[in-house]
Amino acid sequence: MSHQIHFRNCSNDWHNALPLGNGVMGAMAFYRNGRLSLAVNHYEVYYRRLAFYRHAGMAQTDTDGQPVFQGPRYPDLERLADEKYRDYSQEAVNQYFESLHGATREYGSLYRGVSHPPTGELIFDLDDRLKDPEQSSLVLDIEAARVTFRAASGAAQAEITAYMAADWDFLVTEVSQNQTDLIRSISWLYPQRRLHEGYNCRLRRWDDRTFSYAVSFDPGCDSSADSADVPAGGSAAGQIAGCLPYRFLVVARLIGLAGTVRFGMNELRLQSAGNVGTGYLVTAVFGDVQDDSRLPDLFRRLPLTAGDLDRLAEEHRTHWQTFWRQSALRLPDRFLETLWYMNLYTLACCSGRGGKMYEQASGLSGLWDIRQPTVWGSLWYWDVNIEASYWPVYTANHPELGRVFSDGFLAHGQLAARFARDVYGVDGWAADYPHALYNCIAPWCAQFLWWHYEYTGDQAFLRDQAYPCFRKIICFIRQVAKFDPAKQQYYFYPDVSPEQGPLTRNSVITLSAVRYLLRFTLAAGRILGESPETLAADQDLLDRLSPYPLCDSCSERRLKDSEHAPADLWLRHPSLLMPIFPVGEISRNSDETWREIGKNTLAYAADSTEIGVFGFGWLSCAAARLGDGNEALRLLYEKGIDYVCRSNGLGYEETERWINYCCLDQQPLYYPPMMEASGEIAAAVNEMLLQCFDGVIEVFPAVPDGRRGAGRGRAFYAHEQADRFPVCPGWPDCRFDRFLARGGFEVSSERRDSQTAWILVKSLLGNTARIRNCFAVPQVIVQTAAGWCAHAFLFTDGIIAFSTESSRVYWLGEGPPAAATAAEAADTDAAPDAADAASALDAAGLDPGGARLDERPPAEGVMIHQAHTYRRIFLGEDENTAFIKHLDSFLFEYCLGNVSRTPVTVYKFDFGVPEKELIKDYAETVHRQAITAEKQMAVAQTFIRINAQTRFTTALGYGFQKTAGLLAVDRQGPDALRRDFICGSEPAEFLIELPKGKYDLLVVSGDPDQPSCTHVALRPEGRRGRGRRLRAGRYDCRILPLVHSNDGLIRLAFTTEPGYRWAVNMILVNRAYSFL
Repeated sequence: MSHQIHFRNCSNDWHNALPLGNGVMGAMAFYRNGRLSLAVNHYEVYYRRLAFYRHAGMAQTDTDGQPVFQGPRYPDLERLADEKYRDYSQEAVNQYFESLHGATREYGSLYRGVSHPPTGELIFDLDDRLKDPEQSSLVLDIEAARVTFRAASGAAQAEITAYMAADWDFLVTEVSQNQTDLIRSISWLYPQRRLHEGYNCRLRRWDDRTFSYAVSFDPGCDSSADSADVPAGGSAAGQIAGCLPYRFLVVARLIGLAGTVRFGMNELRLQSAGNVGTGYLVTAVFGDVQDDSRLPDLFRRLPLTAGDLDRLAEEHRTHWQTFWRQSALRLPDRFLETLWYMNLYTLACCSGRGGKMYEQASGLSGLWDIRQPTVWGSLWYWDVNIEASYWPVYTANHPELGRVFSDGFLAHGQLAARFARDVYGVDGWAADYPHALYNCIAPWCAQFLWWHYEYTGDQAFLRDQAYPCFRKIICFIRQVAKFDPAKQQYYFYPDVSPEQGPLTRNSVITLSAVRYLLRFTLAAGRILGESPETLAADQDLLDRLSPYPLCDSCSERRLKDSEHAPADLWLRHPSLLMPIFPVGEISRNSDETWREIGKNTLAYAADSTEIGVFGFGWLSCAAARLGDGNEALRLLYEKGIDYVCRSNGLGYEETERWINYCCLDQQPLYYPPMMEASGEIAAAVNEMLLQCFDGVIEVFPAVPDGRRGAGRGRAFYAHEQADRFPVCPGWPDCRFDRFLARGGFEVSSERRDSQTAWILVKSLLGNTARIRNCFAVPQVIVQTAAGWCAHAFLFTDGIIAFSTESSRVYWLGEGPPAAATAAEAADTDAAPDAADAASALDAAGLDPGGARLDERPPAEGVMIHQAHTYRRIFLGEDENTAFIKHLDSFLFEYCLGNVSRTPVTVYKFDFGVPEKELIKDYAETVHRQAITAEKQMAVAQTFIRINAQTRFTTALGYGFQKTAGLLAVDRQGPDALRRDFICGSEPAEFLIELPKGKYDLLVVSGDPDQPSCTHVALRPEGRRGRGRRLRAGRYDCRILPLVHSNDGLIRLAFTTEPGYRWAVNMILVNRAYSFL
C-alpha cells in the first residue's frame, strides 16, 4: 500500500514543503513561481552554533578545569520561593519564573527570535516554456521516501526526482527533460538569514563536474584557503570566546549534466543545465572540515558513475522497505491513516539516527527549520516537546528510533551531573536539568530507557546504561525531596509543572513521574539482582511519596495540577494527565473510584488546556487509555489536527486557521513544523489500536464507534446541534500489522463489522503471552514445522494466557485461520511445513514476517477533512484548493491563541444565471456559516444571486451600474459557486452601498471551460487587483482590504485584456471593525 501527498497544478511554498531525510540530513521540497527548491539542513551544522552558546554559558571552570554552570544556586531558589510565594487562590497565577524573579510584562518584552546556520538550498529554475505549465505536480511517495516534480506544457516535459541516501549524507537528484534547457539553471545557495551573522562562505571549482562551497562561522577560519577559492559574502562578527571556529563543506557532483558553472554571492549556478535526456546531481555535506587534509578521502566517497548511483538507489530502497515492513495499519479514515504514515516517516527522516550529536537527535523542529529567524530554534525542550515526539516509536515497532532518544538523553548525563553539583551541591543527575525546579524532567525522560528494555528485552542495555541512569536520578531525588515528619511523607517543594506554574508543592506530574521511576527501577533491580537493602530503600521512598493532590471542592472529584494550584487553573500543558498517559497508573481497567477520577480529570483538561501542538495528542492518548475511542478521536481532531495541520501533513504553530498563543507577541518570524505534533498524532492512533499494561495485551481498546462521546455537549436549539457538536465517524473495519507490545510481541489484528476477527502474535523473546479476550469461544493455534496446531492456554478473568517460543507465530480467534485452511487444501497428502504455512498465511494477508496489508491503491489527489469549525483541511493541494481556503477563511472561525474569532460576512454575492433558471444547494460546496460567541450561535444569511440584469438601485443597495454587454454563463461545474458567472469583454462596474468602516472583499474570478483574465479596481480608494491570464479551469482569488472613510458607494471595476473576457463568480464582503 502506498501513501502519497500531491501538490498538483499549484504552488506549495516553504511552509507546505515535503520532507526528505536520512536521520541527520534533511531537505524540504517546495515549488513556487517556476522554481523547485530543496532547502537542506544537517544536524551537525545546525547544532554547532548551539554548542558555541552552551560553551559560552559555561565559560567559567572549577579547579579541575571543568565547566561550571552559572546562575542562582538551589538554596537561593528556595529562599526566593519562600520570600515571594503567593496565595494563588487570592492572586493571579503567573509563570513561576515571573513570580520568583520579579519579572513583569507591564509593557511587553522584546524578542527577535533565533537563527541557526542553514546548510544550503538547491534551486532548479525552469525555462519560460514551463514557468506557467499546463500541468505540474510535486508528489511525496511516503513509503518510497522520494519526491518527484513534473511539469509539462505541450510537448515540453521535465521531471526531477530527489531522495536522501540512506547511509550517506548525499541528496541525490535525477533530472530528465525532453527538450534542451527546460531546466534553465541549477543553483546551490547559502542563504543569508536575519540574525545569522559571523559566517564566511567560499566557493571552489575542483574539476569540470565537482564544485563546492565551504562555510565557516568565523571569518578567520578560512584564511588559509588558496587562490582557487572564490570569496563570497558573509559578515565579520566576532568569535564567541573560548570556541574554536567551525567549517563545513557542501560539494556538488554532476553526473551526465552539462553547462557552465558561474560563481555569485554565496551561490554556485549551473547555467543551461543539460541537454535532452537524464542526468544526475549529488549534493554532499561534510561536517567539521577544519582544513583540506581530509578532502581527498571525503571526495572518494562521492559517486562517480551510473553504477555508483544504482548502488545508492538500491541501499535507499532497501532501507525504507525494511522500515515499512516493521509496522502498518489500515483505517476507514484515509486522512488520518495518511497522517500516521506521514508523521512516522517524518520522525524517521530527522530522528538523529547515525548522527554524532546524540544530545540533540530530533529537536523541536527536526531538520525542517528552513526559514529563519524562528521563535524557538530546533533544540531539545524537556517539557513534553521532545518526549511527545518519540511517544509512538515503540508501539509502531521502531525501537531503533527509541534508542536514538535514549542515547540522546544519556549524552546529557555529564551535564546533568554537573548541574546537580553546581546548582544543588549534591550527587547524582539533576532531575530538572536544564530548567531549575522542573522536578519531573529526568524521571520522565528515563521512562524511554525502561520502555526500551520492556519492548526489546535488551538486558545488556538495561544493565549497562539504563539502570545506572535510574540510580543516579534517584540519588538526586533522595537529596532534594523533603520529608514531612507529621505526615511521614516525602514531598517536593519548590516544584513546578513545566512551562505552566504556579510555583507550588507536589505537582501531579512530578509525583507521577517519580513514582513510575521508582516502580520500574525496582523491577529492573530485581531483574539484575540488586541488593535487598537497595530495593527496600527504593520501596520505602515509593511508599512514602505524597498522594496525588485532588480537587474535592469541585462537583466532580479529580486531580488538580498541584497542592497549591487553584481548582480552575488554566493549563498550558495537560501535565496532570501523566498518571493516565504515559504512565498508565489510571486506566479503563482501574477500580471504579480511580477510573471516575481519571474521566473527570480528562474532561477538565480537555476544556481547560491551551490549544497548541504540545497538548492535543496527550489529551487524545489519555482518552484512549480510559477506553473512550470517540473522545480520543474527537480530541485528536478538535484540539489539534483541525488547527495545526498544514497541507503537507505536518503540525505548525501558525496555519491559516490558528496561531499559537506564544507567537502573538513576537516580531515577524517563520514557524517551522513541530515534531511533537508528529509524535502525538501517531501515538494517539497507536493507543486506539493497541495497548499493553500490567503485562496484558489488548487489541482495539479504544476504537471509535461513531456515537456521541463523553465530551460532546447539547445545543440550546435543535438546528444548532450538528453545527456546534459534530460527531466523528466510527471505525467498524480497521487493521494493524506488527505493532510491538511489551514483552517482545509483534501483534497484528483485524476488526470487521465492529468485531475483532483475529489476532496474530509473533513472539520475539519467548515470554508468556497474556491477551485480553475478545472472542465468544477463544482458541489459540501455533505455527509449527508440522503446520498449524492447537496450542494450550489458560483462560482466567477474561485473559488468555499461553506460553510462547521465540520466533513462533500464534493465531487467536474463534475458528481455524483461513491461512491454515488454505495451506492444508494445497496439499491434502502431506502436512505443510512452516515455510508453506507462512506462504499461505501471507497469501491470506496475514504475514507474520512483515507487515503486509491487502493492497489498496493510494488515495488519488487531494484528501480533505472538514474540521469541527467547518474549515476544510487538506493533505496535498490542487488548482481548487486556493478557492476553498479563501472561501473558508472568509466564512469560518480563526483562533488567536485560545480565542475564536468568527468572521462577520455582511454580503455574499453569487454571480451567474437567474435563480429561476438554476436552483442551487450551497451545502454541497460549503457548510452554512454560523457566527458563534460563547454559547450563542446565529446562522448567517445565505448567498445573494446576481445575474446579468441585476442593476443597482438605491432601494436594492447593490448591482451593476450598467447591464449592457453582460453575459451570464453556466458551465454546470465544478461546484455551485463556480459553475456559473457573469462575464464581459468591456469594462463594467459593480456598486455596493456600505456604511463607513473597515472591510475585506474576496473576489473570485475564472471560467471552467475558457481562458479568462479579470482585473479588479476598487474605487474610490483606487486599489487594484491585477488579474492573471488564466487557463480554463483556473481561478483568481483576491482579497482587497478596504477602509471606507464615508458612508456611501464603493465601486468594483472589472476590465480585461485583448482576446480575453473578464469573469466574476463570487464576491464576499466581511466587516472587520468600525472605522472611527
